[in-house]
Amino acid sequence: LARGSGNCSARAVLIGSLLMAAGIPQDDIRILVGKIRTSSHDDFSESDHVWLLYRSSAGKWIRIDPPMLVKEESGSIAFRDTVSKCTTIQYLPQMAFSVDGIWKLRRETTTEALEWATFRPQFIGNVHRDIEYDALQGLWEGEANRETLINKYLNWLHFDIVDWKSGKDYRPEEHFDSASFDAGWALVQKNLGLFKALVVTRGLENLKDSDYFSFHSAAHAIADFYSHSTYAHFAPLETSPTSDLLQIPVYTPGAPPDPSGYLYSNLVSKFTVNRSFVESAGLDVTKWNGRLISGRYAEPHEKRLGWGFEWDDTMSEETFKTRPNWRNELLLPRHDEIAVDKDHGAPRHHVLYITDPVPDGKELDRTYFSNQFRWRKDAAIRHIRNEFQKCIATQAS
Repeated sequence: LARGSGNCSARAVLIGSLLMAAGIPQDDIRILVGKIRTSSHDDFSESDHVWLLYRSSAGKWIRIDPPMLVKEESGSIAFRDTVSKCTTIQYLPQMAFSVDGIWKLRRETTTEALEWATFRPQFIGNVHRDIEYDALQGLWEGEANRETLINKYLNWLHFDIVDWKSGKDYRPEEHFDSASFDAGWALVQKNLGLFKALVVTRGLENLKDSDYFSFHSAAHAIADFYSHSTYAHFAPLETSPTSDLLQIPVYTPGAPPDPSGYLYSNLVSKFTVNRSFVESAGLDVTKWNGRLISGRYAEPHEKRLGWGFEWDDTMSEETFKTRPNWRNELLLPRHDEIAVDKDHGAPRHHVLYITDPVPDGKELDRTYFSNQFRWRKDAAIRHIRNEFQKCIATQAS
């Protein structure tokens, strides 16, 4: 503003800030980074570019990319229109940013305003990343080789690789989606065992960057269990040994809480079930009564809530029907309706908990989203820290 001009990134940030200042929800604003490809007759050019997407009240993503304002030699301000005479203009986004985090495209696309599904649905992880940072920072200070391992791991953890890589091979058990708890915990133990074996055979000082992935996969899944499942809805609140705050205990797969009084059949009308299959007719929703549940995600023929497009990483119908409990999974809520995985407020389609600010006197009320997020994140941090300590306990310091 002081210069009276700016490049494409400055314009995008300015416009996004003005939209939020005007009351537009931050979830409806994305800054995209990529390339712009233009052609006119025999001329062709491609350059780096930054622009903005805005989601209208009708749910349509609209590209905002005004022409560049520049100062002429005379000192006057003028528009520099570089594209109006082009016969073809293609926008090729590669990354997207919001207040909440970062999305990365798995492939180049020229239709970013229409096919938002080409982005991973979960941002590349400020919440996941922060959980692992909080879990591991400060462990074994002064013990050089163990402290070096932790620092190397945290330096490697620039973003949440699990969400980024899983688009081509989405598996519900990697995220504890679709109530896949037995398979999910089995996979967690497998990945923890792989990491422990690497620590034992190679030693802390000789681990490669790729060796951390098994632990990161386990840590990601552990965090997803707390954020995606209803465990925290039933877990007892207990006093923290290190503070006066209350916390939920770390989950023990062999001793889950008792959700027997939870009648999902009384709540299912609040949620969106998958009616895309003929086999969904006549299914008995009471099968989920008295059980821990989590939301379904990327099922075949599902469209992203409010956006009207299927996820790019949706399972094929053939793959989905190989799941032993797939028919009953059709009756589970959608992921965004039940998950508690954002620290900047609930997703716009969340329905399980009250998303308003927590009023005074309600700090222990389980029906508030913010309370649930606080308890779940804290439990995930403690759980991941415990598992990391156990993995490297056999390695001499």
